[in-house]
Amino acid sequence: MRVIRVLLCCGLLGLFSGCAASVHPLCDPTTSEADKRLVGMWERRDGDEASHVSYLHIAREPTRALDTSRAEPEPGLMRCWATGHDEKTSVGDDFGGGRFLCTKIGYLDYASIVLDDLAQHAQPAAKGDAAAGAAPPAENTAPPKNAAPAELAGQKPRFMLVKYDVTDDVLVVWPANQDDVAQSIESGQIAGIARRKVRQPGQLEFGKWEEVTLTASTDELRKFFEAGGAEKWFREDTKTVYHRLR
Repeated sequence: MRVIRVLLCCGLLGLFSGCAASVHPLCDPTTSEADKRLVGMWERRDGDEASHVSYLHIAREPTRALDTSRAEPEPGLMRCWATGHDEKTSVGDDFGGGRFLCTKIGYLDYASIVLDDLAQHAQPAAKGDAAAGAAPPAENTAPPKNAAPAELAGQKPRFMLVKYDVTDDVLVVWPANQDDVAQSIESGQIAGIARRKVRQPGQLEFGKWEEVTLTASTDELRKFFEAGGAEKWFREDTKTVYHRLR
């Protein structure tokens, strides 16, 4: 369940708590291209003997554009649906996921995941909604009643940046480490906001950052990545490996 926690919990547990946000994606949404290698079902088990199984279903975004003035989604916009269950207890996970854009910088692949989509799943279900774990109703071009606040307000979405590598049968995902992103911002290597939490006497510390947000433009981000400035953000000990279901 590790990638679900990485990709979903950042948006679900508080406003981007534990992950870095970016005001801009790593590519131009209007000229983006979908990575067809990602399309399909992916599975992860928590260790060789663990009973929990996590699933990702990745496909092209069917209806909902990032730019709400568009009638159709951007050409490269994709969507991930995520869930899982415990084989011993038969208890299922909540249904989550969100939209994202893919891009290649140099020879490496990256995705810009819409954080507002992930945060939407943290909101309590309205009375009469489908039971937890059930697939949500089909979306349409109008914002859903539980749409993320930023989308309802007409604001541009924020993104979580991840690196990934995909072959026919294996998908590896690395999230950007918040501490490393903040260090790059504080040292002036890339534009952004890195605001530390102020801990009151006797208060338990839960994370050191109040906010870590990249404000650099798409072009500035790409130049920083091309120069190798973001390499340290994607740590090997945080990677998650999925296998394709056939």
